[in-house]
Amino acid sequence: MRIPAILILLIYLVICPFSYSQSTGGNFVTVRGELELTDYSRDGKESTHSCPFWCVFGERTWQLEADSLRNAKLHFYCDGTNIYRRTEIVKLVQLPRKRLHVKMQPAVPDNTKAFGEITPGILPLEAYAENLVWLAYCSSAYLKDSKRMIPLPGCVVRETFDSFAYKDETILFADKLGLPQIINFNTSQTRAEASPLDQRLLRNYHVEAYRLNPPKDIKEGLVKARYEVIEETNILNWTIPTQFKYIQYREAGTDKLQFTATCKSVVSLTPNSPTNILAFDRLQVITDYRFRDGATLVDCLQYSWTNGYTPDVNDVRLRAHFEKVVQTAPPDPLRYRPVRRKLLFYLLTAPAILVIYLITKRKTKLS
Repeated sequence: MRIPAILILLIYLVICPFSYSQSTGGNFVTVRGELELTDYSRDGKESTHSCPFWCVFGERTWQLEADSLRNAKLHFYCDGTNIYRRTEIVKLVQLPRKRLHVKMQPAVPDNTKAFGEITPGILPLEAYAENLVWLAYCSSAYLKDSKRMIPLPGCVVRETFDSFAYKDETILFADKLGLPQIINFNTSQTRAEASPLDQRLLRNYHVEAYRLNPPKDIKEGLVKARYEVIEETNILNWTIPTQFKYIQYREAGTDKLQFTATCKSVVSLTPNSPTNILAFDRLQVITDYRFRDGATLVDCLQYSWTNGYTPDVNDVRLRAHFEKVVQTAPPDPLRYRPVRRKLLFYLLTAPAILVIYLITKRKTKLS
């Protein structure tokens, strides 16, 4: 007896939680799911919200979407060299008039322009939900690098001084893709001192304070956070999570929670492959982190872009704009700190040296 084709299709959709496509660029798997994120205040109060996500990934390239913001949807694309982000404002949210002492205007949906970001490399420096989805499904190529450092997922990586302060103990799935199965984030004095100085971080006031005064007396090997896959499936001979959880403690080595996340569900989606998400059909306001100056506090370059292609870091107009911004930017205080220390040393010791010289000279005359 022949089984109807429609029945075969229904069986496939039920038993297969993932879909995949094969192309000349390689194999890709598509995942749709939902994260349940819980924040814990210092007095133990809980705040929980859900974040739907979608991603398509291969061994090196990937695309990701997450509804982690109240008024916007985030789109990400990695081409194996850079990461591109587009922020799509979907509704009006009244923001406070002042936030971090900076006046802000309400974000209004606007179809005439788009907001994009470009980050060099294949590591996204994002916030909680995007970090975890990337870690679970899109981190394969990054984890294969022997010099890689996995940032703490439960923070805004680019803006947090201890993002790279923890040494990871990682167990990967034993297949060609090599996604993480278990990761422990443990305290490390060496990493804690180096993290605020990492050039991937913004030199904001919070990071700057720890750059000038790195943390000391860190106890080694205490667990700050743990990522663990609960259930997985196999497709294309790749082991892929269907459920995972993440726990982050407020203080390493304690059981006081700061942030937790669980992947609630994963469903199938039409096969696809990663595509660039920058909006080339309208004006784009781009924040480009490929432009950074070590001598001044220039961490990125912001500019408008109307051309129908990805901006080149060597574009003559962009380079000229970058040089102009650098010329008027304040210097990095850490760069000139050794000079200031030497100057202070000389200012403090010069009077003592002068007094010793005068006493010695007087004794010589008397003798």
